Parts: sequence; structure tokens; C-alpha cells
Amino acid sequence: MNQPTVFDGLKVVDLTHGFAGALTTMIMADNGAAVTRIEPPEGCGYRGEPNRDSAGLRQWRRGKARLVLDLKTPAGIEPAKALVREADVLVAAFRPGVLERLGLGYEALAADNPRLVYCAITGFGPRGKYRDLPGYEGVVMALAGRMVDFGSLFNLDRPAFTAPPMAGFGASQAALQGICAALHERRRSGQGQKVETSLLQAFSAYEMGAWLAVQLADKFPQLAFGPPSGKRPVDPNPGQSLQYMPVRTRDGGWLQFANFAPHLFWLQMEMLGLGHLKDDPHYAGLPMAAPLEVRNEVAELILKAVRQFGEDEFMQKILASGQVGADRFGTTQAGMDHPQIRHNRHVVTLDDPEFGPIEQLGALAQMSATPSLVDAPRPVSPSPAASPAASAAKAASGRGGALEDVVVIEAAAMYAAPFGPSLLADLGARVIKVEPLEGDLMRKNGFLGFKAVQDKESIALDLKQPEAQAIVHKLIAGAQLFMHNYRPGAPARLGLDYEALKAANPSIVYLYAGAYGADGPYVKLPAYHPIAGAVCGNAVLQAGQGYPPPPEAELDMAQTRAASRRLINANEGNPDVNAAMVVGSAMLLGLTALDRHGLGQSMVTTMLGANAYAMSDDWIRYPGKPERPLVDSELNGVGPLYRLYRTADGWVFLAVTNDDEWRRLLETEAGARLRGDGQFATAAGRAECAAALAETLAAAFAERSADAWEDSLLPAGVACVRADRGGYAEFLHADPHVRENGYRVDVRHAELGPHWRPSPTVTLSRTPARVGAASAVGEHTRAILEELGYSTAEIDDLAARKVIYCAPAQARA
Repeated sequence: MNQPTVFDGLKVVDLTHGFAGALTTMIMADNGAAVTRIEPPEGCGYRGEPNRDSAGLRQWRRGKARLVLDLKTPAGIEPAKALVREADVLVAAFRPGVLERLGLGYEALAADNPRLVYCAITGFGPRGKYRDLPGYEGVVMALAGRMVDFGSLFNLDRPAFTAPPMAGFGASQAALQGICAALHERRRSGQGQKVETSLLQAFSAYEMGAWLAVQLADKFPQLAFGPPSGKRPVDPNPGQSLQYMPVRTRDGGWLQFANFAPHLFWLQMEMLGLGHLKDDPHYAGLPMAAPLEVRNEVAELILKAVRQFGEDEFMQKILASGQVGADRFGTTQAGMDHPQIRHNRHVVTLDDPEFGPIEQLGALAQMSATPSLVDAPRPVSPSPAASPAASAAKAASGRGGALEDVVVIEAAAMYAAPFGPSLLADLGARVIKVEPLEGDLMRKNGFLGFKAVQDKESIALDLKQPEAQAIVHKLIAGAQLFMHNYRPGAPARLGLDYEALKAANPSIVYLYAGAYGADGPYVKLPAYHPIAGAVCGNAVLQAGQGYPPPPEAELDMAQTRAASRRLINANEGNPDVNAAMVVGSAMLLGLTALDRHGLGQSMVTTMLGANAYAMSDDWIRYPGKPERPLVDSELNGVGPLYRLYRTADGWVFLAVTNDDEWRRLLETEAGARLRGDGQFATAAGRAECAAALAETLAAAFAERSADAWEDSLLPAGVACVRADRGGYAEFLHADPHVRENGYRVDVRHAELGPHWRPSPTVTLSRTPARVGAASAVGEHTRAILEELGYSTAEIDDLAARKVIYCAPAQARA
């Protein structure tokens, strides 16, 4: 008998163009939804992102029916309305107000179909002074300050282009999560609602700690990692993370180390023949607390040690040890051939009507009871009946929200997994974090440690003790979702394996949020975010042309160190957040399957698979596939019309992505020198003469201030924004647009006091949740145990025997 899929019988209308919305509906189609994408008669090429080429669109359209309608005419509007009347979900990606003018806004469509879940994805949100700007990834990143952050990251005194599509990918997952949450709530109320996200709103997921530093660094300097990026000077003697070093082998290959935990770092040093440094007082404090000059000395020792080995030889040592985190540094295309990627089926072969068999993305998550269907369009099956148990669930969180009746148990560390349940907490779920007595290691990272424990209840347990395991089993009995990120083998030793928890709750949805996966050739290896960024091509995409240096390049130690710093700076924290966004989405896919089919199941996501999805514009292979545009070596952008330019007093970002925008540029002062120049008359000519075009534009932009260019070009319909006002956290802190759209929320923390935090990444019109601040270690241990029926005497006894830890009263304020 065929297994069901998550969205069997669900009807979805796709009114999107571009990466975010197309990826959202692709995932829904992969999981059984009948998706119909509406296209204009002239076709729906991927508008607006030259660094996200048309190759990706070929797979983002998979599994969808196509309907050609001219929405500018009544003859096109009426069939669209008829389609939506019968739909469960509509996903739209237009600037605010456009669909309302066409009669396709939420209010008009919900009047005919009250059960409709209407998801709107915009660039900057529905209100504020930026709402009508083109929602291109580069424009959002430049205006919001992320390019200032990247300039600081690369130790520059100027902005740097951001290449991985963090805002677009974040919006795709926020939209999917909002849709799943609204469908869950619809089972209680019978009503649909409007789900809204934007690239700007969803990108807040990628802001890990600076948002607190910009508010509280003066009050809590011990928690900050230096000043905000907009105020950070260029460092003439930059240091380097010893745990996260890219290293070059004897034959010119590059590998990425990732051994954040101190014991893993020293295992790495033992492998390199440098373990004796641990007993030398000169190196006391390694890997993080030693003086800068000592860390720089050790960085050179590590680079010299790795140069003794060839790339393949060293990877064999890594795999044989199973204890040291390291993997190859490569492009997205190279990542498709990684042995663990192939084992996990993160690459599948599908038939394309034009090119025949092509390789592309596999499923977002492995699901034992409702596996994804990554294939061509399928017939619509009848909607399944709602699960009686799920529909009778009562509010658990007490905070409102679409997921207020959902309980999540999390047993995960660091960021890539734990931030996933945080996204569910933002939608109203009750999330109980099970952590060691000393707390999650991430808590030791200053301001970086707060976001992944927002809105969670913390219970601190020693899971090596049977009494602690029994507590988890009691929690599982009242939960719908469980998630962990222990390496394979550990859950069984701790009583957290699927079979053990299924015995406590047969309908539990169990997610392993792994790095490499549940089985396969690499699963024994530890991994942190740089591994996924190195393997899947995120870092190479960001590093710019010429990086990593080719095998034949002869590099001295200074050049090798400089290249290593460039590569790890390019491999910043986005792989962690990409993984967390997929963890949140997968958990909600599991909840939707539970709702619609009454099925609990075992699921797996991987950091590799999540980052493949984030890099999906290039995670595809077929004859004649266009090459992905590369960021230039100076980190200005990708081509002359999608890049940063220096002005008389600062920097702007220009985005001209089609012929209409080119014509508008020609009518401005910036385009005056280009008028009548035949070499630039066509898109092909502009591509062929890219260097000359960039030189001409650079000369023009240098003549006026950044503000003057923004003030003159935006009203002319040319996307050009100032890119150097400050970092992203400073933008969140000070820009009125953020407040007007509700993209920050005031909260209070027992230690930090009153402050603001980023809002949820998605907004639900009828069922917003009340969001809060981070919890302390063991803050809720006592209250949770009392809820489970433990007496005060029993709790005190467990605490005295160090089975549990209860935070003192002041931490529970």
C-alpha cells in the first residue's frame, strides 16, 4: 500500500516569482500538495536576482501544474479567483498593494473562501517607507546593513557584498512554517488567515547576537564580542579561530576544520602531532583564551602540520579517527558528489522534459511514515480526515498563537538544531528544553547564547542517570514533537532513541537534526556550521573570485594564513541558521502529518541537506547548465549591474536586473554616460562588456554622495540604496521601518532586564503569539516536575543527588 504524504489532497495556488516563494511551494508539492502555478502569457522567468540563475528555477517548478493567465485582464482574473475559491493555500510574492488592486488581496479572496490560508511574501513588509522598494536580496541586505556586517567580517573599512541568499531562503522557510501553523490552527477554528513574511523580517533569524550587543554591550561588556560592526575599526593584526581553521594540504587542496568544543580541538591537535602543546605553560588558555600572539603562532603550526599530508590522505585519517571534525572545501557543484550527500539522497535524478535526466535536490527531510514524493505532478487525492486526538488538543503554552496546543521536547545543543524549536515557540508552541546540569554549551558564548533559548522552558537533567531518563519519558507522553541532535549511538545510551520514546507515546513525531545524517560514511564525525558551508559551497560563493587559491598556486605562510582567514570569514554563521530553519520546517511537516493522518514517525534532517536547499540555485546538474555568477575578488557584487559602488562620500548598492530597469537607469544622471553607447544596448552586450560598463558607472557614482544617488534614483524606479549607514543590528535598533512593521518586540529578562528582541520571522493575522525572552539553565525544572506530579521532597532529593538542577529563585524572575 502506498504511504500517504504530508499534504495529500491539499490544493495550493502559486502566485510567486523568484526564489523564496517558488521554493516554498516546491516543498509543498514534494510533500503531496496539488500546486498550480499561475504564469503570465509572456512566461515567468526568474526575475530579479542575477546571482540566482535560471538553473535553480528549473527544479523549483517541479511537481507543479502550470496555468497561463493574464492577470492584467478580467479574462485572467476570473479563472484565478475560481481556482482560489477551491484552494486551501495561496502563496503570493508581489509588492504590497498590487494584488489588492487586482481584486486578489486577502480580504477579497477570504470573503469567498473563509478557510483560505493566504501567504504573502514581500521584500520589506506591508508598511513603512521601504515597502515599495524592489525586494531583491541584494537591496534588502544593503539597505538593512548586512553588507556593513560583512565588510567588518572581512576586516574592510567598507561594505562587502553578501552572496548566499540568506534572506530569500529564510523567507521560504518562514512562509512554509507560517502556512503549516495556520493549517494546524484551522483544524480548531475552521478559519483560514493571512500569513505574512518578508525578506527583511525573515532575515532576522540570521542575526545571532549583535542585536543584544547593540543594546546592552555597555552594561554587560563580558557578554559582547567587540563593538557593533558599524563602529568596528579595521584590525591591523587580525586573529583567527583555531577551532574553525581552513587549512591547505600538500597538494593544494583545502579542508575545513570544525572542532569548537575544547576536547575536540585537542583531538585535532593530537592528530596533527601537536598534542604536547596542551602541557606547555606557554600555550595555556588554548584554544580561545590564549594571547593573540600565541594563537597566531599556533595557527602557523597547524597550517605547517597539515601541509605534510595530501588532501585525500588527510581525509582518510579524519574518517578513520571518527573523532575530529574536518571536511573538504569546495563549490556547490563539488558538494553534489560528496559521499555522504549521495548516501543521504540529497541528490536525486529526475526526468526533465527538455534535458532528460537531471540531478537535483532530494527531499527536505527523511520521513518514515509520510515520505516525500520528489517527482512530476500527481493527481489530487481526497483530503484525509482530521486526527481526533490532534483536534481535541488543548492549549499548552498559555501564550496564544497558532501552535498554542503543541508541546515540543528539545534535547539539543548549540544553534543549528535548537533554534528550530525557537521558531515554533514564536508561533505559540510550548517548548521544553532538556539540557545538561551545566547548561547547553551555546550559553557560554555571551550574547550569542541567548537567542536559541528564547521562549523556552529549561529543565536541567543528567541524562546518564535512569531517573532523569524517566522524567523525559513522562514529558514525551504529553508532547507531540521531540527533537535532538546527538550523534548516532548516543540517544540509545541516554534512553532517547525513537523506539524508547515511541513506547512512551506511540504518536510522537521524532526528529533527529543531524549534521551528516543518521547513517552513512561520515556520520561518526563531529560537525559544526563551517562543515556544511564548506561542503555545500556557501563559503566558496561568498569568498569571491580566486578563492580558495588553486592547487597550482605557490603560497608562502603569510599568503596561506591570509587565504585561510578569507575562507573562514566567508564561511560565517549562515550554515547554522539555514539548518535551523529547516529543522523548524521539518518539525511542522511532521506535525501536519500527525494532524492530517494521525501518524507519528521518525524523521531526519541534516545540516548538509539544509544548506543544499539554501544553495539550490546551483544544486542542479544538466547539459548546458549556465555557470553560477561569481562574486568579484573585491566583494563588490556579481556583474556591473548588481553590485556596490563607491560614491563621493560612501557606498551604494545598485540592482538593475532587466531591460525595463535598464531603460529607467538610462533616463537618470547615473546613466547619462551610457546613452547611445551601442555596446550596452542589449543584455548580451552588457554582459560581454561588463568591465567597461562597471568602469563607466563607477566614474558616475563617484561624483555625488550616496544619499544624493539614493534620493534621485529610487523615485526614478531604479533600485539604488545607500549601503553604509551601519550594521544590521543597528538598523533593527534605530530604523523606524522596523518598528512600523512590528519587526522587534520589547521583552524583559531576569539578568539582562528590559530589552527588545527580533519579532517572529512570520506573522499570522488572527493568531499572533506572545513572545518572550531567553530562559536560564534549569529555570523551570521545579515547576515542570511539579506539573508531572513530583513532590517538593522528591525534587529536593533529585537535586541533592545531582540528577536535576533547579535554578535559584532570582534566575526564575
